Amino acid sequence: FTKDTADTDGDGFSNYNELVTYSTNPSDASDFPQVPLTVSETNNGNISVSGGSKLGSIATITATPSLGYIFSSWTGASTGTNNPLSLTMDAAKTIGATFTKDTADTDGDGFSNYDELITYSTDPADANNYPTRTLTAEATTNGSITSTDSHKLGANTTVTATPDLGYLFTAWTGASTGTDNPLTITMNDNKTIGATFTKD
Repeated sequence: FTKDTADTDGDGFSNYNELVTYSTNPSDASDFPQVPLTVSETNNGNISVSGGSKLGSIATITATPSLGYIFSSWTGASTGTNNPLSLTMDAAKTIGATFTKDTADTDGDGFSNYDELITYSTDPADANNYPTRTLTAEATTNGSITSTDSHKLGANTTVTATPDLGYLFTAWTGASTGTDNPLTITMNDNKTIGATFTKD
């Protein structure tokens, strides 16, 4: 007697292997040896799988990062970075993926893609769309304040106090209490600036 090497149902496995090795039906093409692919739980992205349940077949695995993140590498059955990944299912396997914050600055405005998308809700592909902060100049008497309202977050702006005729600039109020004039303010938050003037 010899092994029955015919493949009656055309599923790629001999009748002998289906009957003896795998206990599947050699006359049913939909009943073939299968191996599980376990997808590990991931953070900041997800993994999708296409195909690969049949022993020896190829599973196509795709890692999709969440907003503000990028795919870094696979874990488990593969440690590479190809995405999508083709994985030969010659045994039961486990696959996972790591995702990291997208620290690139695509538009060159000084803010990472992650920060623009997640922290500030601005467009990381538009250099003119960045997080801003507002400088409010308080109403003054006996003088005026020259300033601009809107500024890129973290930028420096110059504020100048100009006294009316017969008056002197005395000090700043609000975001600064010094006497430098002009004054440089770093716009790391929304700020208010005022000025006091006294008779000369």
